[in-house]
Formats: sequence, structure tokens, C-alpha cells
Amino acid sequence: VLGRERDVRLRLVEDIDSFCQRVQQAESSSHNPDAVSAFITEYPDVNVAADALCSRACSLPQVEVPIDDIPFEARTKAEKLRRFVMADRLLKAKDLCVWRLEQQRRQLAAEAQEGAEWVRHLGGLLDRYAEELGQVCYFCAERFCATSANTRCPYNLGSSPRSGRPLPPDLRVPSQLWGAGVHYWVPLPSPSSAAAAAAA
Repeated sequence: VLGRERDVRLRLVEDIDSFCQRVQQAESSSHNPDAVSAFITEYPDVNVAADALCSRACSLPQVEVPIDDIPFEARTKAEKLRRFVMADRLLKAKDLCVWRLEQQRRQLAAEAQEGAEWVRHLGGLLDRYAEELGQVCYFCAERFCATSANTRCPYNLGSSPRSGRPLPPDLRVPSQLWGAGVHYWVPLPSPSSAAAAAAA
């Protein structure tokens, strides 16, 4: 009988040690999001296992002593204390996991906000580059691009294409470019200014 009781208590001690190792492992893996999510998912089962271990410990045969030596209130308080200690460890492990998840959420939110600011900044740069590169030739209305940047302009000849007579220089064109057969790039008119010119 004593051997059987000893085996029962040894198995209970082993189960309690295994349970404590499981909680400590979850606490040490709080930096791993997968482990944290798994622990939060398993928390109800872990809580049930803790209650089961407390029940097994309380159901063991008690030492036969007079009721006057060990008051009933003391046994009740000892049982509640054991439950409190185990529940406190579970709650601390859960709180640590939740705090780790909150820290990761804040970090990801800050990175997302920083990425959005960079996207807006790059979008502004692209708009400015598009405005700077939006140019056309003053003479032939050729759009500025890599292929037309260094080509000849068939209309910048300084003479009339029909009669061949020299034309007076246009003051809006630099004198060194007038009649040189090259493109003179000017900013592309905006849609609003083009509509106003058409209306006039």
C-alpha cells in the first residue's frame, strides 16, 4: 500500500514538474510570435491542466491527525494558496506574451507609417521630375524624350519653309539658337493655361 501511494505521489510530482517546464518554456519563448500565439491558443487547456493537478494533489490521502491539531480553515487556505501560486504564474506568462505581441504591433505600425511617408515623398519627387521633363520644342512641338533630345529640328532654320526668305529673329528664342537647326525646349503648357489660351 505504501509503495502504491509513493508511486502515485511520484507521478503527481513528475506531472507538476512537466507542467512547470511547459509554462517556463512558454515564458522563455515570448520573443517568438509563433510560440506566443500557440501559448495563447493553448491557455484554456493549460488552465484546465493546472486545476486538474491541484485537484489530484488535494485528493491524496491526508495524514490522520486530530482535527484540533490542523484546523479546517488552515487546510482550505493552503489549498487556495497552491491554486493562487499556479494561477499567478500562468497569468504572468500570459501577460508577458501579450506585452510582447503589443510591442511587435507597435513596431510594425511605426514601420508602416514610415513606409507610407517615404511613398508620399517619392511620389512628390516623381511629380516634380515629371514637371521638369514635361517640355516641347518651341518650333516643331516635338516632345522632349531621350531619343529626341539631340536630334535636329526641321523648323528652326531661320527662314520660311515655303519661300526660303529669312525670317526676323524671335525675341523669345536665344540668339545663338535661332536658325541653328536645333530644338529649343520650353515647358509644356499646363492643361489650365492651354484651355485659357484656346478660349481666348
